Amino acid sequence: MLEYISRMHGVHLDVENGMVLWSALADRGKSFTYAQRWGDSTWTLACEKGSFVARLNAKELFSCTEGVRVATDLEGNVRELVGIESTRQRIILHARGSRCELSVTPNQVFRLDGTKPTLLRAAPFDYPFIVREKTQRD
Repeated sequence: MLEYISRMHGVHLDVENGMVLWSALADRGKSFTYAQRWGDSTWTLACEKGSFVARLNAKELFSCTEGVRVATDLEGNVRELVGIESTRQRIILHARGSRCELSVTPNQVFRLDGTKPTLLRAAPFDYPFIVREKTQRD
């Protein structure tokens, strides 16, 4: 359960691959803070009023609209942005003095090189709903 929470509303360290995953589902106005400690470093995600701020040892790395996952390297350099909501999200990311604005749908993954996002991959998010016809027994 704790790993699920870190993947949807927190910080997940993937040290083997040299990545940190920062996730904040759209909580519709709820505030929270999540911290992950490894060795002498502490990664903190604070979500408030529709956006979240990522910090490494209290130094701000980036801020972003909630509803996405931001993947960074272990030093906090933004590498990818992933759609984790079930609907399209309008995202604004501020990182290292630059601003990136884009629209992200579920399961889209964008690589961020500077301020220009490039779509890397996308998986369909179209779970079919089964509609049962009413019978006389219903």
